[in-house]
Amino acid sequence: MKMAEVEKIVYGGYGLIRDPEEGVVLIDDDVLPGDKITYEIVQRKKGTNFGVVLEINEPSPMRKTPDCPVFPQCGGCRFRSVSYEDELSIKEHMIEDMLSRSGLGGVPVEDIRPTVPVRYRNRITWHFYRGKLGFWSRGKRTLVPTLDCILGPKSFSEILAEVEQFPQTTRAVVMRQHGGKVLMIIVMYEPESFVIKKLPPRGKWAGLVTMINKNNREILHGKIWNSWGHSRLTETVDGLQITIPPRAFFQVNNEGLSHIINILKTHLEPSEKIVDLYAGVGALLLPLAQYHGFRIGVEANRESARAMKINGKNNKIPITVYPNKAEEVADDVLPGTETLVLDPPRSGISEEIIEKIIDYKPRQIAYISCHPPAMFRDITLLSEYYEIETIIPIDMFPRTWHIEMLTILRLRRG
Repeated sequence: MKMAEVEKIVYGGYGLIRDPEEGVVLIDDDVLPGDKITYEIVQRKKGTNFGVVLEINEPSPMRKTPDCPVFPQCGGCRFRSVSYEDELSIKEHMIEDMLSRSGLGGVPVEDIRPTVPVRYRNRITWHFYRGKLGFWSRGKRTLVPTLDCILGPKSFSEILAEVEQFPQTTRAVVMRQHGGKVLMIIVMYEPESFVIKKLPPRGKWAGLVTMINKNNREILHGKIWNSWGHSRLTETVDGLQITIPPRAFFQVNNEGLSHIINILKTHLEPSEKIVDLYAGVGALLLPLAQYHGFRIGVEANRESARAMKINGKNNKIPITVYPNKAEEVADDVLPGTETLVLDPPRSGISEEIIEKIIDYKPRQIAYISCHPPAMFRDITLLSEYYEIETIIPIDMFPRTWHIEMLTILRLRRG
């Protein structure tokens, strides 16, 4: 057993302390800067020490009583024992630390854009284990049973409470809400017929979808087995009606999405041609369309690509849709591109796409990412040819350690 004071929180939600004998130790627990703790090291992995808290001897001045009955057992949240103002301050220090370690310490960074920290998520996944729904604990395969999550709308738990029993082959239950309507998606390991004896009032929800997914880590990458009611939801985005299929990606925080759109409208100059290489259902491309001439959306998920095409048609916005991976059509869509929008998966963009961007040199790029280390890697590779105009953090995921980042890049002259 050892004692130390937590110095700061680093990306991943770990508390960092400096052990005089072991060096840096990352504490995977509910600790805050200024907590004086008793701890022990439980793992050494790739040169990094990981520890757990045995006791908080003297709490940090910023520590508050958690406002969630299953925190910190539930692994979904990290910052339930601080005020939201302190959480934002911690995250800004996390960003400074990440930029410094990435060699980007001198780039302009704006203040983090806050969002409402309660009931903000439009999609939540409950895991199913031994007949109960809940969330996995942080770092452990232990289910914390609960029907309500205060990150999501109350309607989710109200509807779940109406369902008396789920199939035994259930893997997870995903709830999505858009436009005031809820879609329930039951993901099963194997097809199984079942009866829901009592359906929630029709005014609350759009429908029910059952999906088969045995082992894909992406829960919604299964095959749709059956459905009842309406499987597609509609969200109003910047005055446009955007249809969202059950398996499509969509930002989980509507207010955060509005921040992104407003930032893009402010920082991107009008252009003759815009390309969104990871366009989803068109939630960014379509609101930007009026400022740009020829509009192209590339999306590898065929279901999302079809929805994007429909969304363009329904909103009377001409767009060209490529249902392909970015690498497959880069040489077709990037020539002559002036504005490039990148909102890739967590892994970032591939080396091939980096090379294509350098070859075709769009004059302005907006890069959006929920995994800053990948984005910092990619913009560093582009920085020989592009100036980093600004980095704008958005608190898309309040109460968690995750941060959305948006970078604006301009082609260097000469």
